[in-house]
This record gives sequence, C-alpha cells and structure tokens, in this order.
Amino acid sequence: MNLFKLGEIDWTDTQLPNEYEWHLNRLKELLTKGGKAYGCFDEDKLIGDATVSADIFGDEKYILLDQLFVSKGYRRKAYRKSAT
Repeated sequence: MNLFKLGEIDWTDTQLPNEYEWHLNRLKELLTKGGKAYGCFDEDKLIGDATVSADIFGDEKYILLDQLFVSKGYRRKAYRKSAT
C-alpha cells in the first residue's frame, strides 16, 4: 500500500474558513469509520482523489461520495478510466 501526505490544496471555497484543516480532519474521520479513499495519478503525481463513506443507505444500497477533488490543471480532461 502506498501512503501519501496530504499537501497544499489549490482551490477556491470562500465560504469555508480553514478549509485545509477541515478536509484533512474529514478524511481522517472517514477512514477511521471504514470509509475509503481513492487516488488518481499522473505517473507518480497525485492529481485527484475521491472519498466514500462506509455507510450504506437506501433500498438500492447506495454509498455516499463524500469528497471529490481534481487538480486545476487536470480538470475537464479525459484520463484512463480503470481503477486498480
């Protein structure tokens, strides 16, 4: 398993003060409760990630996509669509 350190987030959300700390704490909370985090890479560079909660809900057995981030330079582009 590869481990990565959460780095600086280049994004804009003027309505959420302390957004870096909030997202880091949310990521830790999700993972300790059984959630999963998935990364998207360009070679060895992490360019996006998604987190899903462990909670299953609804008659159709849904899970919640909690967070989704894509680095600015990689948005609106197509990339390899397989997950390993």
